[in-house]
Amino acid sequence: MTNKSSRWAEEISGLNAKILAIYGGIILLVHVLWNTIIIYPLKILTVFFHELSHALVAIVTGGKVLEIVLVPEQGGHCLIAGGNAFLVCSAGYLGSLIWGGIILVSAASSRRDKQIMIALGAILMAVSFIWIRPLISFGFIFCIILGGAMMASGNYLPTKLNDWALRTVGLTSCLYATLDVKDDTIDRNLKESDAGRLAEITGMPSLFWGYLWMALAIAGTVFFILLAAQAQRKAKGKTGESKLPKPS
Repeated sequence: MTNKSSRWAEEISGLNAKILAIYGGIILLVHVLWNTIIIYPLKILTVFFHELSHALVAIVTGGKVLEIVLVPEQGGHCLIAGGNAFLVCSAGYLGSLIWGGIILVSAASSRRDKQIMIALGAILMAVSFIWIRPLISFGFIFCIILGGAMMASGNYLPTKLNDWALRTVGLTSCLYATLDVKDDTIDRNLKESDAGRLAEITGMPSLFWGYLWMALAIAGTVFFILLAAQAQRKAKGKTGESKLPKPS
């Protein structure tokens, strides 16, 4: 029994190390390609998650979404009426982190990667028609094309390729949320940033919110990576097969 338990512990430890090594490899690859056209769509997608989070919290707190705008310079805005201003302002950076974490953990714990990819594509396309304005704009065209590509990927490409893509999207969204907070609220301390607006609402300096959000973003990224590794280990324990994505 002791030998069996020892072998099981070694197997689990080795699996976790392998999973974390894969995530580290994805992070390294994203870092190397960060300023290239390859990663650019993922950055805009994270901006989309940021603005969508503002919109959803506005609706939940009694507000109304007037429009979402995405611009090529990796920015955008969500124009709302009503809602809880404190929660709406807080939702952007943390929301894109949570979106990334959910995508990452879902990909790690489920074999329904194709369905998850199709659902993400459908969300992009639905939000485009409902809220993104103007209809003939960078944001609208980007989300329609990317949403269509995601749905096509889910329908026609292999499960493992969708799994790789989802993990990359999830990790990139978590990383970009951290870097975006640092850039907007700490490095440049923009008055028009979410932290700047929150400073006006609360009287607390925008740097306070910037450092708080950055700490939460870093902690959240680590938490979601570890949670994904644990979810993947449990998935292997149930099926007896590893869900580790392998290059084809």
